[in-house]
Amino acid sequence: MLDTNAFNAALDANIEPLRLSRCGELYVTHVQLNEIQATKQSEPLIKLLAVFNAVDQDTIPTAAAVWDVSESGNAEWGDANGDYDRILLLLNKKTRIAAAISEMLSLA
Repeated sequence: MLDTNAFNAALDANIEPLRLSRCGELYVTHVQLNEIQATKQSEPLIKLLAVFNAVDQDTIPTAAAVWDVSESGNAEWGDANGDYDRILLLLNKKTRIAAAISEMLSLA
């Protein structure tokens, strides 16, 4: 599975996308393309899309769908074998911790 950082690193290090393709079977989900497409500046966006499109990859659905994030047909509806609830709990915990830290800093 290629993370968006892999495409950024390949671009930054001038690694030919075909070298990535030779690493074996590579997979992406709609998330990587969505993150690249969220790039605000047009020049980096064009370059990242060129790297993304040049790498030989298979697109697979995400293991769980998230409302307002997942794309219809590119995500599996379900609970990702029970992992979705655990991930949500961890994210909520981190959000509460970050909010508490922010509040403490604002009181200082």
